[in-house]
Amino acid sequence: MPTIQYAVASKSVSVDQQTNSLSIFDIIEDIAALNFPISINELVFTCAVQREPDEPNTCAAEIEISFRDAAILTRVFEINFGTKLKSRLVIRTGGLPISEPGVLSCVIRGETLNGIGNYRIGISQIQEIPEAYRDGEVTVHGLQNPAPI
Repeated sequence: MPTIQYAVASKSVSVDQQTNSLSIFDIIEDIAALNFPISINELVFTCAVQREPDEPNTCAAEIEISFRDAAILTRVFEINFGTKLKSRLVIRTGGLPISEPGVLSCVIRGETLNGIGNYRIGISQIQEIPEAYRDGEVTVHGLQNPAPI
């Protein structure tokens, strides 16, 4: 039974044409907004699935993006490994409407998949922009980010 290796949501991904290396940029962990509704303009849900050599080279899967347990996007499809043992899935979406604080979930599952890949993004409301962000310099885990936000 194919196994889900990882599932993550980000703003962008890139696959190098020469090496087939995957780079994931700006992983979305949480979102803090001053006002609602908001729109998540870029969301890329990336998953990796691995099968054993004696397993079929295809399996059915479902991707669901939901907010507060209500589905926003659902897609059923077939993962085709071809001759390889690993497959990556990259689902790009944008313009996701978020009306209030809650949890946005990105899930991959299937009857013939081992496990469920569930990536959850907490969305909260803040009362004001923290002063550190207003100055354009923020220190996070000891790293300086001088770019204005």
